[in-house]
Amino acid sequence: MVRTVIPFSAERAPERAPIEPEALKAAEAVCESLEHEMVDTAHRDTPAEAETRAVWEALGVLDRRDFDLDAPETRRPELWSRREVWVGAASAAAACLVAGLWVWAYGGTQHYQTVAGEQKALALSDGSALTLNTRTLVDVRIQGRKREVHLVEGEALFAVAKTPDKAPFIVQAGPARIKVTGTRFNVRRKDGGTQIDLLEGQVIVTGKPGLPELRLDAGEALSVDRDGFISPIRPADPLIIDLWRKGQIRLFNTRLDEALSEFNRYADVPLVLADPELGALTVDGQFDARETRTFARAVASVHGLQLTEAPDRFVLRRGA
Repeated sequence: MVRTVIPFSAERAPERAPIEPEALKAAEAVCESLEHEMVDTAHRDTPAEAETRAVWEALGVLDRRDFDLDAPETRRPELWSRREVWVGAASAAAACLVAGLWVWAYGGTQHYQTVAGEQKALALSDGSALTLNTRTLVDVRIQGRKREVHLVEGEALFAVAKTPDKAPFIVQAGPARIKVTGTRFNVRRKDGGTQIDLLEGQVIVTGKPGLPELRLDAGEALSVDRDGFISPIRPADPLIIDLWRKGQIRLFNTRLDEALSEFNRYADVPLVLADPELGALTVDGQFDARETRTFARAVASVHGLQLTEAPDRFVLRRGA
């Protein structure tokens, strides 16, 4: 049974044009379907249905004419005109299209981030694994055959799983685009460019549009600068990757300003130089990446510098 409630009004609303026959047939079909569903479930009302039934019974105090749908002299109220139906349908379709595009573009993307000194291991839905180093931000999208990771900043070690359909795995890191199907490699964003060290398998690296792509084999590495130009291939350094996963930094005849840049990736309190010329000094050794104070004291001792500790920074300056 389908009931219709006419809005209360002291004046009768002006009559509209009759409903188009095809719209009326469609509405009657929907009503008939709903009526069958209600009959099938009438004998087992849920609490919500019982409450609804009570509301309908309370409405019984209204005049019967407001509910008499069978009276021949009563015209069925026209809820929408044909134009209104088409406009509403078009609006709903547009809304669904916009929502679908939003989900396609953004809904499948997951964001992961690490703070200073933090590392994080991720297991992706395709079986691949990522290890994020300190101060790293990645956007991951695994959807169907689309496997994409955007390394926005920082450093990550990728262990890409092969899929039965050999779907490519794409890493976008600044100007560099790395394409693989199953391999293990390290990617780091640095100075606007990208460093890539391949440990296993093969990858295809693309830089500036129009330039030829380059293939890396296991044990090889290269860099792509901020303008998209690819460096010559060099040997990869798996030891450096292994050390950062253990929270260690190895320096070999490294400029002091470069060493500070490396340590400050992990530090909440940065280490700075009072005089830029001190950056030309060199440092050797292996250090705990999170022990900035210990490193600063060692440098001060070796080079005869003075270390000043403030709440927001450590400062190395020439000794008095």
